[in-house]
Amino acid sequence: MKILLIQIDPFGDVFISSALADVLKKHDPAYEIHYCCRQGFHKTLRNHPALAKLHLIKHTSGAKSLLPVLKLLFQLRKERFDVAIDIQNKPYTAFLACLSAKKSIGWANSRLKFLFSDLAQRKCFSYHALRRLDLLAPLGIQTDKFNYYLDIDAGSQKRMYSWLEEQTLLNGHFILCSPVSPIAFKQWNLKLYAQVLDKIISEKKLPVVLLWGPGEKSTVEEVTGYMQEKAIIAPPTDFFEAGALMQRAALLLCNDGGINHISAATGVKTLAVFGSTSPDAWSPAPVFHTHHHIYKAGSKASADNSFGLSAQDVFEKMTELLTKKL
Repeated sequence: MKILLIQIDPFGDVFISSALADVLKKHDPAYEIHYCCRQGFHKTLRNHPALAKLHLIKHTSGAKSLLPVLKLLFQLRKERFDVAIDIQNKPYTAFLACLSAKKSIGWANSRLKFLFSDLAQRKCFSYHALRRLDLLAPLGIQTDKFNYYLDIDAGSQKRMYSWLEEQTLLNGHFILCSPVSPIAFKQWNLKLYAQVLDKIISEKKLPVVLLWGPGEKSTVEEVTGYMQEKAIIAPPTDFFEAGALMQRAALLLCNDGGINHISAATGVKTLAVFGSTSPDAWSPAPVFHTHHHIYKAGSKASADNSFGLSAQDVFEKMTELLTKKL
């Protein structure tokens, strides 16, 4: 059977939706699974063992977006898919699904449900990757088990190992922190991050490495400016180099976001700070025992983005996790 998965963006959702590919391939290794997403957001799917091919669409807006969509549709129709699954639940992804395959699957609560040949029911409110697995029910597949995959290649491993050696950082004896979020309401207060990291260095005697992505270095430097202790700023990294650092860290501290999901593929012990988003929906903790989150129920985004959590709250949770065996 030839199956198309459609999740166009953003990169965190593209990554967590790859859970469907993992489940499908384990159900029947003969399945040929393709994935459709936006160019740029496909990077975390590199060499995914369950995926036969990626179909990419360039980012455009307005009237200019029509031509790339039509070109993509033509490309998809040439593949003659047996099944297309609209994970994203947007009007144009629904049309792509129904026009690309003999059988199309979408959500029963979709406004365009009439386009699909088969509908899936959302069973319960849970981690988003688990919810998306409900889309496989029309194929007779029901499970709550899956794995993520990140292609951390030997080159990435070697580059990060060499950098860690230069910094005299030992495997498993440093804290990795990704304090920046591209979504402002998800980012915990930077001064509170600085206070937590100061306590980690001074009281736990563990060095801290600050991880950053494109356009984030100045914000990471702002965190170090608030600190009394000295933290180490990581070199520029791609997803795979960041993954290599995660594999060697004692713990990752981060916000709710793409890095939080990607870390699940590395096995690093992770603490994510949640505020205005629900960990019930966005924390990988129910699936991955290495994952943990801290959250104060009823907290909302506020002017200071503290989420009702103090630096001491987060430090105590980190201390608990550092002493907890997996």
